[in-house]
Amino acid sequence: MGIKIKKLRLLRGFKQDYMALQIGISQTGFSKIETGETNITLERALTIVDVFNMTLSEFLDWEEEKEA
Repeated sequence: MGIKIKKLRLLRGFKQDYMALQIGISQTGFSKIETGETNITLERALTIVDVFNMTLSEFLDWEEEKEA
C-alpha cells in the first residue's frame, strides 16, 4: 500500500510534507507509511485517499498504467 501511495503522490505532484499536513501527521510519519515501516488504520487510509480525491475502492483498483 505504501508504494502505491508514493506513486500516486508523485504523480499528483504532492510533497510528503503536504500530504502529512493534510492527514494530520508529521512528515517523518508519512514517510514511514510510504516505506512500509508503519501500518496504517482504515481511517488513516480513507483520509489519505481523500487527499487524492479517490474512494478507497478506486485507490485499491488503481494501476499506474491507467494514469499514464
